[in-house]
Amino acid sequence: MDEGSRHLARLLSTYLACLAFAVTFLATNLLGGGLGAALQRGVLAAAVALVVARLLAVAVLDLVFSAMARDRAARQRAEAGE
Repeated sequence: MDEGSRHLARLLSTYLACLAFAVTFLATNLLGGGLGAALQRGVLAAAVALVVARLLAVAVLDLVFSAMARDRAARQRAEAGE
């Protein structure tokens, strides 16, 4: 995996961690939890999301980029054959 893919994986995992924190924090507040509980749950959700997203984002992006490269190579072979 090249540097661009790693950078994309880092960005994606960071975005998902921020989203997990915001959703958990707001849900805890809306359901009547205190500020401390909302903060703790939000931080825990963000940490879990960051770890899981880092593990999964690398594999998913590698799979997507491999499929894109395969499709592009097939399209180039088809154009060259015509």
